Amino acid sequence: MDAAKTGAMIILVCFLMVGLAATTGNAIETGPGYVSPKSDGDYKSPETGQGYVKIESDNSYKSPQAGAGYVAPKSDSGYKSPETGPGYQKPGTYNASNETVEIKNDLPANKTEPAIEAPGGKPIDELLAGTWRAYSDYIYYKDGDFKYRITPESLLNIHKDSRWEFGGMAGTVSVVNITKDDWSRWGISAYGPTRKIVFSGWQGAAEGPIEESIGAIDFIWAIYNSVLPGEEREGSVWLKFGPAGMQKIIVESAGPGRVVSQGNEINCGETCTAEFLYGKEVMLTAIPEGGSSFKGWVGQCTGTDPSCILSATRPQRAVAIFGEGCETDDECPLDQTCSNGECSALACECGYAKDHACQKYECCSDTKCGVSKTCDTAINKCVLKSACREVSIKGDPADKHDVVIVGDGFKDYDQLEKGINLLMDFQSESGLGVFSVSPFKENRNKFNVWMVMAPDYGHHEEPSPLGGNLVIPEAGDYERFVRTCNRDTVIVLSASMFRPWARFPTSGSSGGVVYMSLDNPLKGPEYFGRTLLHEMGQAIGGLGDEYVDYNSPGMDTTGLPNCASSLDEAEQKWGDLLGVRGVDYYTGIPDVPGTKYYKKFEPTFPELGFFPDGSDFGDGGCAFELGNIRPTETSIMKDHYTFDNDFGPVNERVLAEKLEDYNDKLPTQNIEPQGTRGRRFREDAG
Repeated sequence: MDAAKTGAMIILVCFLMVGLAATTGNAIETGPGYVSPKSDGDYKSPETGQGYVKIESDNSYKSPQAGAGYVAPKSDSGYKSPETGPGYQKPGTYNASNETVEIKNDLPANKTEPAIEAPGGKPIDELLAGTWRAYSDYIYYKDGDFKYRITPESLLNIHKDSRWEFGGMAGTVSVVNITKDDWSRWGISAYGPTRKIVFSGWQGAAEGPIEESIGAIDFIWAIYNSVLPGEEREGSVWLKFGPAGMQKIIVESAGPGRVVSQGNEINCGETCTAEFLYGKEVMLTAIPEGGSSFKGWVGQCTGTDPSCILSATRPQRAVAIFGEGCETDDECPLDQTCSNGECSALACECGYAKDHACQKYECCSDTKCGVSKTCDTAINKCVLKSACREVSIKGDPADKHDVVIVGDGFKDYDQLEKGINLLMDFQSESGLGVFSVSPFKENRNKFNVWMVMAPDYGHHEEPSPLGGNLVIPEAGDYERFVRTCNRDTVIVLSASMFRPWARFPTSGSSGGVVYMSLDNPLKGPEYFGRTLLHEMGQAIGGLGDEYVDYNSPGMDTTGLPNCASSLDEAEQKWGDLLGVRGVDYYTGIPDVPGTKYYKKFEPTFPELGFFPDGSDFGDGGCAFELGNIRPTETSIMKDHYTFDNDFGPVNERVLAEKLEDYNDKLPTQNIEPQGTRGRRFREDAG
């Protein structure tokens, strides 16, 4: 039960005690043990001892209409009855701790207790001002247990003058830096936020981290202690808020210039703010004035391009920097020249800008490369027309699903081929590789597998949640190694450490790209084949991840055949397989009609534990969201660090349908060399 309902139950009990104390005839008023009631604020009603009589309610009780603490309802035309908060109970039932508690509204008809009005305070960070919706609500008990609670539907409103209202409560907020004591008091390890929000007036003294990036605020937390009605255990409530409704974009101009939005909602030379519908893309353009030049962006817009597109999914700020115009090229970036007092980007045909001049590429087409070579436009150099070597070839590339495996960090082709044989398990013998699992096992003759070495594969460094730095592959760098290969799916096998990932299919049954790390500090190499199966499920079948991830934004489920955001969508996608090998509608939120709630009580990775909101990778849900629906409790698309599951009926059907485009007949004559015939890789969808 949330804080608003808890507060309402406490007020209702207090009203009952006052009414019954006035009517009972059993109270001791004189004699031994009698203590005269105190009148100051410290007095507490006795609960045990001589003379105490347990208060029992009856049906004759009526809410007080006057007396201490009574506030008359407002009646002006602008007043709206609160839907939550102290004194209000929504008619119906509320399910808490597997017990159904009847909730009654004892207030007179057409009357509710008014919301509290908070006085204004000091101005706050304008990015915080706006409307926020509750994303999740958990209570963590002091004995180590925790429980998911029904997420409140009330919206949190924060005003520029620091006032806030939520569920009938109100007060003011302040923002201060987080200290070590805060992390200790909240019971979690420091994970990034440096500021916290403090809610004055919140029942339970709420506060919590502000999750933000440069120029934007993503989430805010309200953490407070609470005791639920009917329970003796005290716990810490974690209530997470994310942006809701109209989203604020704040633009500032530093220097002589202005910023204009495409629809002219923003048009100013200093600071201006506009609100946009959630998710709307907003194009901003920086316009120099008075002979100045645009120097670049700070905040959510970056770089030196005068145009910037922001998606209104959270409160954001962008600052345009303008400066004096140029007189010489030396005052401009190296890829620009000074023209008419302004720095202008160089337009180089078959070349690149450097030192304020265009430098020629070796080639931009095959015309300069001769007969035996072709121009690799990714690096603008002439390369041999065929670079891929055979590993397992089952027929004409025009009839097969061609997989090209790029070896990053391997010392030679022999070492790379040994690794490929273990991962693919071409004869379905080891039980550890791709062709050991349906439906790849039954369709292995539809695949050609090629390999190519990548001795200078591009990487960049990013912070690692495991400590140190991870080396992440540059997304498009594989193209320069496989440009001349027949291919449908590309798999980058890398010795560097990163979290494996995949791009969805490029078009139709043509596969995407898999980035596969062979350095996993949490699991052993025996699981590499299972991990590759998971990523190939995405790259070939377009399957979604059937797990939740606290650190990742949710995905649109429309194009995911194994994930749905509603029961109707799930029934349409796999309703015909209901009951086959455990197929059902599994979600991570309890009591959703038509679905089965699934909660994993042991963390998938004991080394990492549960997420801060109590969720785990293995909970119900999919596409990173607890509220989404998946077809089975577990599958390779949920957990690829076990040998006890498979793809499941829904995913197997999707993959089998994708592979219907290819021929499983083996060749009766020699296959022509690479690069002379066959289908080319389709790059049209990224």
